[in-house]
Order: sequence, then C-alpha cells, then structure tokens
Amino acid sequence: MKAVLHRLRQHTDGVMCVEFNADGSLLASGSSDGKVIVWNVHDGVPVRKFNCGAGVEEVSWRGDKLELAAGLANSKVALLSLKK
Repeated sequence: MKAVLHRLRQHTDGVMCVEFNADGSLLASGSSDGKVIVWNVHDGVPVRKFNCGAGVEEVSWRGDKLELAAGLANSKVALLSLKK
C-alpha cells in the first residue's frame, strides 16, 4: 500500500466531488462550503480558489483546457477558468 501523498485541507465543509484534469497534474475539489479549489497534484498547493455562492455537487474539466464546470446545489452551473 502506498503512503498518503498530500492531505488537502482548505475546505470548511464536506467535500462532495473531486476530479483530475486530463493530464493528471491538477485536481479540482468541490464542497458544500460553496468553493471549488484547484490543487497542484505534485505539491498539494492550491492553484486557484473559486467561490461559487452555493454548495458544489459536481465538477468536470473541459477536455484538456484550463476550464471546468461546477454543478451547484441551487440548480445552477458555474463555468470556471484558470486562465488569467
């Protein structure tokens, strides 16, 4: 059995969903706290945080792009971009 690589601890409520991007270098986590946090898998450091205003129930990356969609508890979808 392998050791735990990182413990990602910046959400303040239950994590409802996680998904790796296409190349596995980033992980998006969505939480009941209304946030999506995108993590660097190699060092466990947050790359970007989004406040979606409602609990996040689903996250999905857009192919190999730096964009993702978050399905929210208020029946809305937030489209998020890591591009600056």
